[in-house]
Amino acid sequence: MKNEFDKTTKLRFSNPNDPSFIRFGTVRDRDLEYNIRSGQLKLPGNEVATLFAPSVEAIIAAMEEQRRVATQPISHVFLVGGFGASDWLFSRLKEHLDPLGLQFCRPDGHTNKAVARGAVTFYLDHRVSARVAKFTYGTRCAVEFDRNDEEHLRRAGSAIPRPSGRTVIPNAFSAILHKGIAVSETKEFRKDFIVECAERNTCDTIATEIVCYRGNSPNPRWADSEPGR
Repeated sequence: MKNEFDKTTKLRFSNPNDPSFIRFGTVRDRDLEYNIRSGQLKLPGNEVATLFAPSVEAIIAAMEEQRRVATQPISHVFLVGGFGASDWLFSRLKEHLDPLGLQFCRPDGHTNKAVARGAVTFYLDHRVSARVAKFTYGTRCAVEFDRNDEEHLRRAGSAIPRPSGRTVIPNAFSAILHKGIAVSETKEFRKDFIVECAERNTCDTIATEIVCYRGNSPNPRWADSEPGR
């Protein structure tokens, strides 16, 4: 019965005023007490609608969250996947999206194919000429001590002498890609750094981490000034 509901009843349901039927067994199966006639269980439309309600609410909540975090206004919404074939689901979502001025679309065929999601994503991915960085990316480093910089003076107690004779302040953050910058698929971002070593063999392999800054500062300077950001 579960499989039959999933394959037919769920997709055909479109009106809470009309009953839905789940076929099982044979035409000889009959139990009027439970609304079973000729091998079919009859369900009131309003009860079927309550089964859909949690999914509809979850989908609407997910769409609103996507709209909230999007860096650009969303204009189109596509409904794909097996559940997307449901006319009831489509109508309920359309009721929510139409007043918002959003174009709500559903493919004409093969909506029950899981590959539809991947196909749409793949197509759109290669139609996007550039993406805007949502956060600032960079790396932790040390910067040369500057007596004219108030931030450096406040951190003078952590200054470290280097083999070259320079004095540096650790825990600095050097941005490589700033938030809000458009990034194309082939665009490269780079920045030069210097590594100082007391022994040459320690420079055979050099690796560093790219750090994501999620705070609000347009020009973050220190890796330890906003823990968790």
